[in-house]
Amino acid sequence: MAYELTEYSLDELKDKKVEQSVIDLLEKLLNQDFDKADDFINAVKECIGESKTGQYQKDILNVARNFYAILRNKSARQALIKWWLDLEEIKLPNGKTKSNRGERAKLRRCEKPEEILLQSYFYDLQQKLPYISDTLALASVAGLLAHVKTNSEYSFPKQLGQQKEHSGKAIFSELRFQQLLASHDIDELYENLRRAVMQLNRTANVLSLADGVLHWSQEQRDKNQLSERPEQRFKFAWAKAYFSEVLTYSK
Repeated sequence: MAYELTEYSLDELKDKKVEQSVIDLLEKLLNQDFDKADDFINAVKECIGESKTGQYQKDILNVARNFYAILRNKSARQALIKWWLDLEEIKLPNGKTKSNRGERAKLRRCEKPEEILLQSYFYDLQQKLPYISDTLALASVAGLLAHVKTNSEYSFPKQLGQQKEHSGKAIFSELRFQQLLASHDIDELYENLRRAVMQLNRTANVLSLADGVLHWSQEQRDKNQLSERPEQRFKFAWAKAYFSEVLTYSK
């Protein structure tokens, strides 16, 4: 579990009737990542004081929680982000940069995860995340991230549930979302997620998307190890994020 305050987190605090002056002070912590709750709370205390922290601690913790099923290690998340950024250009030892768009194009052309295993740049990602043993799932992550041009601060399932141009309808329809959740194998999941990224105009939360793929794959491989807490399972976690967003404009 990690803790991070985003713009969306602060909006949620407004909905919870947290004082605006407190929210303004918390902006100092925007997009900082904390692995431990104690470290996060201590940082909050420095921003808003001990009294206000005691008053609003529960609400602040709830909106700041980022649950990663697989990418729990901060260094792993940083390595994944760097690999994605390097798809645009790579910084050379001499300080200069060179375009890496050719490797991105090769990954984009792959129709299935197995084809990604034949691309050299995939193995750069595998070296950065050696503890990920599911090769096809990691290949899926590489292929999908090659299609992402802009990182989003919102979780990927929340993005899918966002309203499309004041239409009262989700960007990714409920039918397609249910089809995504019902994916039978990694090829089907890959195709459904790739379609979703395209509908989001190639803007996606890199870590949320990657963690979702790896989480789905882990549950498929060992159904006996499903979390006893339904809200922490892949389908339930994504469904909650998606429909919670849909309900904000469809009531």
